[in-house]
Amino acid sequence: WMLLDARGAAGIGPDPSLSGAGRQPLTGEDLIVALTQNRFHFLMPNGLIEGGDRIYALTFSADETMILTAESLPPNKGDWTIRENQCCVDIDGFKDCLTVVDGRDSLKFYDTTGTLFVAAEKGVP
Repeated sequence: WMLLDARGAAGIGPDPSLSGAGRQPLTGEDLIVALTQNRFHFLMPNGLIEGGDRIYALTFSADETMILTAESLPPNKGDWTIRENQCCVDIDGFKDCLTVVDGRDSLKFYDTTGTLFVAAEKGVP
């Protein structure tokens, strides 16, 4: 995206960087509440995971556990914590600390480079 934007390309979609989010990252109690008061849904495109496109559901619990489910696959259980105002996750071989921005209808998770990793739609717990 950044290369296309630098060349003046049109129609490339919204800026996927943290600086382009237009909102401040969540911190402290606001971050914890945003994570634990919703169930999230997101699409993981073919090529990033085995088996093609899948809709995932993700739930963060107050006891710092999380559950990731996808269609008819067994659920994956993991752990999460807040460290330096980032959501640090350890689930199914994925370990990272992500900056979280509330996008009103979704939470947007940004990786350590400040690039959008996933936008997860909010749902009911």
